[in-house]
Amino acid sequence: MHIKIRDGISVIYRPLRHQTYEVNFLFKVSGRIVTLCLNQPAFLCLKMLDGEHSVKDIANQSGVSAQEVLKLSRVLTEQGLISLFRERVQIQPSEKFKNQLNFFADFETRKLNRHKMQARLRESMVVVIGLGGIGSWVAQGLALAGVQNFVLVDPDIVSNPNLNRQALYAITDLGKFKVDVAQSRISQLNTDADCLVIKEMVKSAEDVTNFSSGANLVINCADQPATDQL
Repeated sequence: MHIKIRDGISVIYRPLRHQTYEVNFLFKVSGRIVTLCLNQPAFLCLKMLDGEHSVKDIANQSGVSAQEVLKLSRVLTEQGLISLFRERVQIQPSEKFKNQLNFFADFETRKLNRHKMQARLRESMVVVIGLGGIGSWVAQGLALAGVQNFVLVDPDIVSNPNLNRQALYAITDLGKFKVDVAQSRISQLNTDADCLVIKEMVKSAEDVTNFSSGANLVINCADQPATDQL
């Protein structure tokens, strides 16, 4: 088993008396700080928690027993500070989602790690109703985040007043259906994206139900009908 301080955590320490150390773990995203006081052997173990050393390696090089290393790992696990691996760390997240995975690391649990969170995004189906001043930005952001399955609903075409506030559209898109242009742009942002386009206006809750079968999330960005009418 290999142990690693989670990504997204900075470790800051200072020596105290009697060969002890105050160690502060800073969660970069949330700003949360966990402070522990460690003795010399535990501190030496901590410095080797890089995912490259097994429990046996750490014990041998720091002069403690494997049981002591596991005891330290349990303390760190309770505080959400480490990740455990059965093998040497070889997971290399793509550069595109590296920062996002570091963000997700702040919310990891034993059952749901950052890679599973990213996979959930990738596999989700999101319905975006209305691709104007809000919906176009929403669709763009979700595509950049890694969502691959979209249902895009909007009956309108791109016009000049849209261009100063709506993402995804350019002057060369004037007169084209918004859903068609959005589908093309999303495919450029995420080459694995799959978009179903619907050129209809949502008029009722029943319409939303028809459009959103199997969806994980429905986002209403249309002017009409308002969300309290659906």
